[in-house]
Amino acid sequence: MQPHLCSCWWIWCVCWSSVAVGDDPGESEKELPAEVQQILDQLLDGKYIEGTVHAIEYLRKHPIENHQAAMLRYLHSRGSSLHSLQASYTDYFAGIGRRPRQLAAHLRHLDTRSFLLGVNLLYGGGSSGGQLPFTTVRFRDVRDLILRTPGGHRSLFVTAWERCLPRVATSPCLELLTKALRLSSAAYLRPEMIAHLTLDLPEEIFRNITAVFKELYDDMTARSQRAIYEWIRQILQRPNRQPAGAPWIVAENLWFLGRFVVHLPPEEIQKISLNEIRHFINYDNATKQLDSVYDITPTTARAFQERINASGFDMANTSTVYRLGLLVCFFDNVQELDTGEARSLLHQMIKCSRLKGFQADVKKLKAQLLGLVLSSQRLNETLDSISDAIACLSFPQLDSLSTESVRSAAAVLGTVRGWTPGQTLILADKFMGGNKQLSLFNLSRLGVLVPGVSADTLYNTSPQDLAQALQRPLSQHGARLSPAQRLAVVTQIAASRNVSSVLDLLNSTFLKELPLYNLLHMTSYNVSHLDQKDLRKSQALFLYHLVSGTMPVQEILRCGQLVRGVTCDHLRALDPATFRQLDGLLRGSLSLLSPLQLNCLAQKYRQDAPDLMPPLLLVTLPVRVLAMAPRSICKPLLIALGRVELSSIVPQPAKRAEVMESVLRCLDLSESQPRPEEGSSEQDPAILRGSNCLAA
Repeated sequence: MQPHLCSCWWIWCVCWSSVAVGDDPGESEKELPAEVQQILDQLLDGKYIEGTVHAIEYLRKHPIENHQAAMLRYLHSRGSSLHSLQASYTDYFAGIGRRPRQLAAHLRHLDTRSFLLGVNLLYGGGSSGGQLPFTTVRFRDVRDLILRTPGGHRSLFVTAWERCLPRVATSPCLELLTKALRLSSAAYLRPEMIAHLTLDLPEEIFRNITAVFKELYDDMTARSQRAIYEWIRQILQRPNRQPAGAPWIVAENLWFLGRFVVHLPPEEIQKISLNEIRHFINYDNATKQLDSVYDITPTTARAFQERINASGFDMANTSTVYRLGLLVCFFDNVQELDTGEARSLLHQMIKCSRLKGFQADVKKLKAQLLGLVLSSQRLNETLDSISDAIACLSFPQLDSLSTESVRSAAAVLGTVRGWTPGQTLILADKFMGGNKQLSLFNLSRLGVLVPGVSADTLYNTSPQDLAQALQRPLSQHGARLSPAQRLAVVTQIAASRNVSSVLDLLNSTFLKELPLYNLLHMTSYNVSHLDQKDLRKSQALFLYHLVSGTMPVQEILRCGQLVRGVTCDHLRALDPATFRQLDGLLRGSLSLLSPLQLNCLAQKYRQDAPDLMPPLLLVTLPVRVLAMAPRSICKPLLIALGRVELSSIVPQPAKRAEVMESVLRCLDLSESQPRPEEGSSEQDPAILRGSNCLAA
């Protein structure tokens, strides 16, 4: 979408003054304030960022209405006009979003105060912050354009970080860095950037920026997490924080580290004072903290366990074991537990599914605990009391279960994650017993075991029950059903109601299984109901044909995946004016089209709207057309290719090889052209990604 770009209130005042000149003789004698003249000079000299920011600052404190005529006279004295200033101003902001490094360079030239205001306006994405006299400054559009441009978000983030890093102890810079981190989800934060963070921060600033790091922990790379831990550690070790020679790892610092506590080296954990570790583990907030350390390793977890155990904490106490949080996932003293303690620990281990990795170790521990529980109790008697460790049961153990025990434990069995397809088949069969039909109630009870129900059983189930089950149990687990099972559900429902209501009822997973012969009976349908639903190409083709006689093509293409039904004849039949109007809809649907459709679309663009053709479509045309393309198309084309699988657009291997050679040659020629000093390389990472994809 083209931004509605930047006619600010300042320019509007100048425009208004062109009408007002001469209306008031007294006004024409007024001199132009030096600050206003400086702002106009900056705009006329092409310093649009600087001029706009200074205009904002000036307008916060001073009215401008009385200087309108003087402003216009000054423009004329500089050999400019209102029209040329407005045109250059608009053109600058129309293009700067696509040249983020150039924008960053312009921002770096601002003084600190103006820099903070300018970047905050871009990051805030508002028009005026609420109190400034702007009417149509579209900072939101400029920001969105920057964020869509490859390298744009990174350039803006790095600029804000570098400029504010030396001043992070000040509230304005801390606020800007916080905003930049949150808007980017710390995606561009690198260890080397963190290494330059000062260690000499006021306590409140240190806690505030650390709180942001903790909030974005999951979004960071492991290297960035480690770098932030090192930075926090160095500050916590500073002499002003504890007596000389005293250890820095005390209970308060362990709590303060939050999830960064997982980066403590095991050898450091072993040195923690028993008093401090006892104080730490007995504090309620420590339980919440240890429940969230999803990336803890077995080595670190066992180091903590050993130290906690040495402090006198009863690791097997069923009433306090919950305090260990995710440390229980790596419990190391199974042989010391009795049956009750093993069962209690199994219940605590339900949370272990949230760990990032090491699930094989967790499953092995659960199997050991389950074996201990079953050593003194029969499986049928304890089935509903061993939590999600049930998923560790072998096929022979599941075969030994009675129908009664499976039904009584259905509430537990239906919520357990990690079942294999074979296990679900056995348990669903046990649940059914001798019955060949399922009710809505039983479908709901089965939960995650629904994929174990056979297609034959689904064919024997009431269509009304299946239709209601689509609202929850079937839709929730539909992706795990086989095509035969989904077809059974669709066939039963379609046999009991009209096709239109079936289309409305089915979600994407089941809708794609609806046979075409069901659609043949349709004479009309409100295709807007299909928005957000996936269709097979044949379904889309039929429905497109069904409604094409009664709906404008613009409306059809807005209805979700119906664009998959557009044919080459449909495209050729569009007049040039209508086709140009459809450009935005077609661009947004390229990923849904087949290679043949893309080729036809490319030919239509080439014939009726060559200036609008998306670069990606060039590769679907004969290679000679691509070879004749202007050099300026090379980079946008490579960026586009970096986002798709080339084989999904050009299925022929021989043509793919020719396309790769042609595109890379085009890039070589483009790169050999002289570059301006700044603003030309912000897309390099995306270009490199595209060329790597071609070379792969």
